[in-house]
Amino acid sequence: MTPPHALYLLDPAPAPAWAPFVGARPLCELRAGAHLIRERWETFIGAETAAIFALPHLTGFAEAGVPRVAARGPVPGPAVIGSSTFAPRGLAPSLPNGAFRLTSGGVTVGWGVGPGATWDGPQPHAAAIEVP
Repeated sequence: MTPPHALYLLDPAPAPAWAPFVGARPLCELRAGAHLIRERWETFIGAETAAIFALPHLTGFAEAGVPRVAARGPVPGPAVIGSSTFAPRGLAPSLPNGAFRLTSGGVTVGWGVGPGATWDGPQPHAAAIEVP
């Protein structure tokens, strides 16, 4: 049996589109409808967030109920690394054991790494899995 995927969330690099939110708190701690973006990812994957990868000055961000905030680093598999700029709906489809990308409308919104492998950054050529 394949172990469940751990969940990590990845904030984007600073950009005008995210002002004034980027840099003040992890983006996944913003609401998308009735739920936090982080909560939508947790429901989608079926796991609590192991860590949020945010801007370096947010490392150590502390607020009740918020997972550990850290600078981006290698992630051991099996894991899903979701974009904080996307709020998934429903539940994830069956996830493969190897590297994959989660896409919505053809845009990459997350990455996955299988057991025994390590994610070091976006994998543009990994197999795409379309999600709602």
